[in-house]
Amino acid sequence: MIEVREISCGYSARRVLTHFSLDVFAGETLALVGPNSAGKSTLLKTMGGLVIPTAGAVVVGGRSLSTWSLPERARTIAWVPSEADFTFAYSVEEIVLLGRAPHLPGDRAPRLHDHHWVKKVLALTDLLSLAQRSVDELSSGEKQRLLLARALAQEPSVLLMDEPTAHLDIGHAQAFFYALTRLRQERALTVVLATHDLPLARRVSDRVALMRRGTLHALGTPSEVLTDSHIQTVFEITQEVSP
Repeated sequence: MIEVREISCGYSARRVLTHFSLDVFAGETLALVGPNSAGKSTLLKTMGGLVIPTAGAVVVGGRSLSTWSLPERARTIAWVPSEADFTFAYSVEEIVLLGRAPHLPGDRAPRLHDHHWVKKVLALTDLLSLAQRSVDELSSGEKQRLLLARALAQEPSVLLMDEPTAHLDIGHAQAFFYALTRLRQERALTVVLATHDLPLARRVSDRVALMRRGTLHALGTPSEVLTDSHIQTVFEITQEVSP
């Protein structure tokens, strides 16, 4: 589904990834794990077209991402950042409805189908009871769920998430991934998520990419990659890591 081919990228004069390659299979959940500054967020942003590589290419569904229009990209790839930054005090439902924009040509108003889909993702993310509440009145965890709901409103084939459970309590984290599992089954959703939560990576991912200093240290199933040896090397620690 996604081919990262020898990309080099970064910010201004700071190079983060150099000749980095990685394949993501259709319908899988791939977890990006590694310490701060490993390049996880930069890789996610490059996969989504938010960071443009200076060399190499990202290919999605057989096409180079550089050839996609913005509406095409938004109908296929959805991005869930680690922090919520809402400029206007819209209601929860209004913000989720913005996720339907790629499916509305020109100035066309949302259709009945669009409103039905918004209600569905509000229910999946446990936000239905908050639909008319202003975003300014939400907790950090509720805002994080709102970011997911807005992304799911795009009906994407690829979901890119940066620390998606960082602000969620245990109950909502479990509900979050229950909803994600249902959507994967319904829509063959391909998910790439960056996380520091090793138990989460073990539980939800089909494969894990363990990153260190902008390089791919190990790639495989959670049991193959999230070993004490690999984790001690990448995170530069000496103690064993509990399962």
